[in-house]
Amino acid sequence: SSLLSDLAEVTDNSFTSVSSSYSVDSKPLYPPTTAVIQFSSGSTGTPKGVLITASNIAASLDLMSGIWNISALSRFYSWLPLYHDLGFIFGILLPLINGCCSYIISSADFAKKPSVWMTHLSSLSISHTAGSTSGYAMASLQNYPDSISLRTCEYCMIAAEHISSTVVSKFLAIACPLGLPSTSLSAAYGLAESTLAVTGDRIADSLYTLAFDQSSLNAGRAEPSSNGRTLVSSGYPLPDMRISIRDNQFLLPPGAIGEVVIEGPTVMYGYLGDSDSSQLTELYSGDLGFIFNDHLFITGRKKELIIINGKNIYPEDLESAVKFELDLLSNSTSVCFSIKKDDFLDAIVFVAELDRHATVSDPSKVFDKINQVIIDLSDRGCFDIVLVQRAQI
Repeated sequence: SSLLSDLAEVTDNSFTSVSSSYSVDSKPLYPPTTAVIQFSSGSTGTPKGVLITASNIAASLDLMSGIWNISALSRFYSWLPLYHDLGFIFGILLPLINGCCSYIISSADFAKKPSVWMTHLSSLSISHTAGSTSGYAMASLQNYPDSISLRTCEYCMIAAEHISSTVVSKFLAIACPLGLPSTSLSAAYGLAESTLAVTGDRIADSLYTLAFDQSSLNAGRAEPSSNGRTLVSSGYPLPDMRISIRDNQFLLPPGAIGEVVIEGPTVMYGYLGDSDSSQLTELYSGDLGFIFNDHLFITGRKKELIIINGKNIYPEDLESAVKFELDLLSNSTSVCFSIKKDDFLDAIVFVAELDRHATVSDPSKVFDKINQVIIDLSDRGCFDIVLVQRAQI
């Protein structure tokens, strides 16, 4: 903790002189305490420069080091790009501040040969690693020799994307026979605006999954159901972090679906170029979710929500259901979204990639099956279904 406080003090003082030299009309472009400016991906809008202070970074590293049992003896491994907050902070800064090893390969090398991830976890005796849902899905499709051992890996974070229960099950079915402790796979939720993690499972926690009634989810509330939709919790708040679920400014009770609002020491200063130069205290994430048994469940992005006849339809639910029901698309990348038709009504479009070796003898049967799955979940058929070649999305 002493080293972390020194980092904040030194960096804050150093950046005072740097930022003052970059100004327009004697007005600084960013606060003097800024340590990192990370631009958001722009997947749902124009990229924004996220102003992260040294104090934000110090607090984030301190919180994560404590709950995930990180020490000088830990051994990290990452294939995530270094311009992404998970790759930069988890892959470099966390091991750097704790004085431990970190092995890094490029995301391009991982994409070319996904099996290298598990192979290196074994040969390098890795204790901590992290990846996206799609990364774990790719790793689950590979073949591994019996000589691989994942016994040293005590923490495998799954984050950065919607966490699919199907992907989780497939990965554990592959990794556990190779020695991975069942409690190692751990979910987390975060974003650039909160300097990475906001919630997460603790070390040695098992993933918390629960089935919820689909019609209730569409209506904006979470009700457990034995034959409902299985969701994976993103854990519970890190120490000193506070989560609330709101509809605009109104606080919602546990189980109600609304926007995730974050408070705590890791919340960014603000966005680059904001007219309001005061420190941000509450972060409206743009993510939709609910709290159940103190755990945070993410249901989707606010901007991506499809509303049909007053019902909330989450694209991730439709995409996951189609993958589950159609073997042809079980490992495919797919996207579901809404468009406005000429009559101004919302219409659903589903796009999926086919594996390069896939053959479709009767496309109409595939289209009918996809359409029926989506009707069952949304009460609205598809306006269009598009099958494309691999890597076209």
